[in-house]
Amino acid sequence: MGNATTDGRPISWKDRDEDSGPVHFINYVIISGGKYGILGMGYDYPFDIKMGVNEAGLSLQNSLCENMTGSESYRDFKLYALSQTGSIAELRQAIIEDTNGTVNHWNSEPAICAGFSDAHGYATLFELQQWKYHSL
Repeated sequence: MGNATTDGRPISWKDRDEDSGPVHFINYVIISGGKYGILGMGYDYPFDIKMGVNEAGLSLQNSLCENMTGSESYRDFKLYALSQTGSIAELRQAIIEDTNGTVNHWNSEPAICAGFSDAHGYATLFELQQWKYHSL
């Protein structure tokens, strides 16, 4: 994990300029049973977040991973990450628990490339594929 800025503040922004895709909108979402509310940009119902930040300062920017196997629809992972974890350390622990079978935090077998930053000044890129993950 590394600092996103020289003074330790994280930066999160994702631009969704698409001429032929669905219209994206910003919405504040509270997930039933969640610890944190989410300010997210995305589309669809239930809300498919493409970028967002939760009340604890954990932010997500998704990315398309065409060279990985698994589900490209990992809405449940993104919603879990932003509604239940408040830092990269907490998210990393949830990923470890899910990939080793200790706890099933989300139902999909995702193929994820997503950037995260948190209010503690850490930033990382997770590559998660079914039962293994890498973090940069």
